[in-house]
Amino acid sequence: MDESKTVEPQKEDGRELATGQSRSLGISDKNAVRAAVIFLIAGSSFQVLVFGGVLTKRANVDGVFGLGLLGISLVSVLALGPYMIYQYRRKQRLEDALRQELSKERAMVEREQAALAKETRMRKRAELLQDILTHDMRNFIQISTLNAEMLKQNDLTETERARFADEILTNEGRSALLVDRAKQLGRILAVEAADLVPVRLVDSLSRSMETVSKSFASRKIEFSIDVDDGVRVLADDLLDEALTNVLSNAVAYTDGVAAQIRVSAGPDQLGDERYCKVSFTDHGKGMPDSLKQRAFTRYLESSHGSGLGLSIVYALVVERYSGKLAIKDRVPGDHTKGTVVEMWLRSAP
Repeated sequence: MDESKTVEPQKEDGRELATGQSRSLGISDKNAVRAAVIFLIAGSSFQVLVFGGVLTKRANVDGVFGLGLLGISLVSVLALGPYMIYQYRRKQRLEDALRQELSKERAMVEREQAALAKETRMRKRAELLQDILTHDMRNFIQISTLNAEMLKQNDLTETERARFADEILTNEGRSALLVDRAKQLGRILAVEAADLVPVRLVDSLSRSMETVSKSFASRKIEFSIDVDDGVRVLADDLLDEALTNVLSNAVAYTDGVAAQIRVSAGPDQLGDERYCKVSFTDHGKGMPDSLKQRAFTRYLESSHGSGLGLSIVYALVVERYSGKLAIKDRVPGDHTKGTVVEMWLRSAP
């Protein structure tokens, strides 16, 4: 049979091994075995001839014996060399095949673990949003039901009837706002990666202030803005949601009709990253220190929707934009004099 034809791949431990040419020696594995056998035969013949000459000619035994040992060593090296190379290359192929197989299995396990972690995270968030809606909606329904029952009484004055009706309408508005915010948060959390682009901060602030003013039409809100027109941050179209929720929270927790909110922004450096620090200062009822630490992550710890607005801020600024958030007292040491919400957004190049 013609030796140049393609040889069927050998199988070793269930894996196919290529039997092509040896790259360094230029001989195939089969030729290496053949060469080893030839050298072994030649070495054996040489030994027979040497020692045969010693017995027949009675020559110098020490010299011939030394020459025989040298010949045996030389022939052994020449004989075993190709065979050892063959075995080495065979082992290398097995190890390479095993490493590739292990690498594939490791990558598959990592993908499965990542998918499982994502599924668990999304299920947890979905359950929390469901709990939030169930808990707070039940409270709103109970309040509305109670006020509706009071309206059935015949001895109520017009003022009392108006007060109960207003309470029902207020709870209806709260319910709608809760559903909208839960929908927003669910949409934000569902996106694993965001395509961030440079966003002009003052434009986003203007839209957010307009939204808050319309939402609290009965309130007298005074905004004070200290932001350069050229400030740009890395964000997307959801930045308005984060700013709107911070401003809404400031108005909601300020007693009375009037509400004063000051917004300022300036460059800041955190490590090697350049940030824009945005500060929201209000004169509201403030926040105790015990609540400051978990104000933004309350949705992760409980199923109460009262802090859902700040949860949206956290999901956007920290998780989506890789920023930072902090809350401190407007007057150091006295939390009842209002709060300052500090937001760090990465500066756009």
